[in-house]
Amino acid sequence: MGKRKCYEDTGVVDLSAQHRQQFASYYAELRRMAWVFCLGLAIALSIEFFGRILFLFFNVPVYFFFFFSAVALVIFGSVATYILFRLRSSTLVRTLICCGVAVIIVSQVYDVLLSWNLFPLLGFVQENRVTQFILSILFATGFTAVFASFYISIFETHRAKIEAEYRHYLLQAEQEERKKIAAQLYASQQALRTLIEANPESLLLLDTDYNIVVSNSSAHERLAGGDPALENKSLLSFFTAEQTALVHNCFEKAKNEGSICRFEMERFGKIYDCCLCPIQDETGRIQQYAFVEIDITARKEIERTQQSLTEYLEQQILTRTEDLRQVTKRLEDALTLNKELITVSPVGIVAFNDEGFCVVANAAAEEALNLSLEAFFETNFMDTINLIYPQLGEALDIALKTETRSKGELHIRCEDCGPVYNEYFLSPFQSEDKAHVLLILKDVTEQRLAKAQLEKERQLFENAKRLSELDILTSSIAHEIKSPLSIILMGTQSIQHLMEEYPPDREMMNHSLKIIDRNAYRSLDILQSLSSVCRMDNHAPHYEASAAKLVHDAVSMCPYRLYENDIVLHLSCDDSLSCYCQPTQITQVLLNLLNNAHEAVAELEEKWIRLEVVRSLTTILRQFL
Repeated sequence: MGKRKCYEDTGVVDLSAQHRQQFASYYAELRRMAWVFCLGLAIALSIEFFGRILFLFFNVPVYFFFFFSAVALVIFGSVATYILFRLRSSTLVRTLICCGVAVIIVSQVYDVLLSWNLFPLLGFVQENRVTQFILSILFATGFTAVFASFYISIFETHRAKIEAEYRHYLLQAEQEERKKIAAQLYASQQALRTLIEANPESLLLLDTDYNIVVSNSSAHERLAGGDPALENKSLLSFFTAEQTALVHNCFEKAKNEGSICRFEMERFGKIYDCCLCPIQDETGRIQQYAFVEIDITARKEIERTQQSLTEYLEQQILTRTEDLRQVTKRLEDALTLNKELITVSPVGIVAFNDEGFCVVANAAAEEALNLSLEAFFETNFMDTINLIYPQLGEALDIALKTETRSKGELHIRCEDCGPVYNEYFLSPFQSEDKAHVLLILKDVTEQRLAKAQLEKERQLFENAKRLSELDILTSSIAHEIKSPLSIILMGTQSIQHLMEEYPPDREMMNHSLKIIDRNAYRSLDILQSLSSVCRMDNHAPHYEASAAKLVHDAVSMCPYRLYENDIVLHLSCDDSLSCYCQPTQITQVLLNLLNNAHEAVAELEEKWIRLEVVRSLTTILRQFL
């Protein structure tokens, strides 16, 4: 405790010299107090002895003796009280002295009153023995208090001496410790100077007026361009007005708050992180400032690059997040739409996993397979299908094992509505790392019935068309046959007339017979052409046929229609041309071409058809309309 108090009182000055000066003044004060005490005691004793001598040898009245005793007592008490308070005695000593002196004065006053016979005025004091006893006790107590205070003062003086010796010992120990601390401080200062000089950053030590005390080479290079004479120069002189205001505000902040102040400053194209640290003594008073400049230009560039990259990444993240949100929304909409489509779809949709359990099924599937909802989800769907529809179950097993798409038709006999035809499609897919199969059922009963009805109607139409063509062909052939038959009839009539003549004209008869024969062959030729055209034998043999013969057979079927509609037919055919074919089919093709051409030009003003047969590398027959 004494060591700490001494350290706090002495501060950083020489403690031994201050201690000696303090104790010298203290002992001088003690000597003065001793002289005052001795002088007061001598005066009091002299007055006391002077009063006693007058009383004993000169027979003065006794009250003179008491008067001199009272004066001596007052002088001695005043001196003792002065010394007591001057020496800063303890409260106990001062209380005892004051009480003792007061009691003695009271006792002396009592003696004076007794000697002067003033008790008639205070008769109660003389006559009251209790009061006299109390005054005697007070007198004894006063002397006891005075002597007790004297001995207490002796003990306090002894204790003060011991404490002084102890403080002196602590002072010597503290001086030794301070020497060690001073040596360590010197070593630390040397190490600090080395660190300051070796520090790659600018480091300055400033006094309270902002003047440079210590600086390193980096500070020389950054502040003065390598000028070594920085000491005792103001730091603010190296900055611009704006920078000076900034640094000065930082100094004021560090001075007022007593804390480290940091700021950034740009100078000569570089950015510095500046740190100002106030250095305080044990009283909290600022002695110096440490000023550090750290070049953070590269770090700022990296930070700007990182910030730009961060902003870019944040923008990309926001963009991607928005895209994902839109995609998620579209997916959710698509899922909702798919669920709705699956629910309301007239096509039966069923999806099941490789274990055979159904995961999706709609009402159309229930109706198509004629199964209840429990059969889909509460039991194994594959087992149910294998039991009711073995053909479909086999196809489902194949689709699961081979993971190939397939399709087929499922025929279900319904007692209420008759046969039902369902076309099914199987498509394997993966979901949640499991194999699944999508079964799509489409009711094609109406299509099958419509297709059958359409086929029936098509056959009826083909028959009607064939009958119509046959009617047209028959009318044309009838007209073609009618001419030769009329000629034959006229020839026979002519021969009959010639035979009635006598003698008959044989030459005319031969001529008529030739005409009949030619027209008979012509009728036969027409009938043969009709027979070849109407014959539908897809397995007829192929052989070399004359192109002119093919054209003749086709044209002989429709000259009447062409003549009836005033259509001119131009034929161009080389008799030497032939082709390897089925003549009937080629004749039918030519006949169809002529019929189509007839329909195409029937409404035109200039009606003509040209059929030309030429030799070509790619074509045998070519028709020009």
